[in-house]
Amino acid sequence: MNRDADADQERPLDLSALDPMADPAHFAGLGSRLSRAAAGELARRRARLDVWSCLAAWRRPVLATAGIVAVAASLVLATVPQPADTRTSLAEAAGVPGAWVQLARGSQTPTPEALLQLGTDQP
Repeated sequence: MNRDADADQERPLDLSALDPMADPAHFAGLGSRLSRAAAGELARRRARLDVWSCLAAWRRPVLATAGIVAVAASLVLATVPQPADTRTSLAEAAGVPGAWVQLARGSQTPTPEALLQLGTDQP
């Protein structure tokens, strides 16, 4: 370490210049000066408090992001090869058991016993 830095550590730092209460007159007017300085920005923000103006402000970034996502999804769909010989139903892709699909496609309402038996058939 630096010897000068070690010697300075023995004396406490003088932070009196940072004391906001050192000049009471200056401190008393600080709040009003800050309020006057921020009045324009606060008025602008108050004018935009409704939901529709907030949504309108986000319109361009949201549309740009949606466009980028659509282009990226199109590129992925265009480049991923699809197997032509296999056909998978939406229920199979979602992992729904075949017995549940048959029961849902049936014209009769399932009984509670049938629903309980479906739950026990799965491992």
